[in-house]
Amino acid sequence: MRPLNAGDVLREGEVVITAANGRVELASMDGQLIGIGAGQTVAMSADLSEATRPTAQDAQVAGGDIEQVLQALEQGA
Repeated sequence: MRPLNAGDVLREGEVVITAANGRVELASMDGQLIGIGAGQTVAMSADLSEATRPTAQDAQVAGGDIEQVLQALEQGA
């Protein structure tokens, strides 16, 4: 673990953990600002970048599958 300082670079696979009263604001390579609130643990991944994040259409669950997803979530899967 290491403390973050302004200007530090984070790489994919690293994890940011904020203190109970802390907050971090990250600037992505595409200029998007990402706020991480107090008491959070966030893994740095390609999904954080708007350039590499799947579109809403790509990430949606097909209509017939939603019941299966809900059942799996209710069962702790």
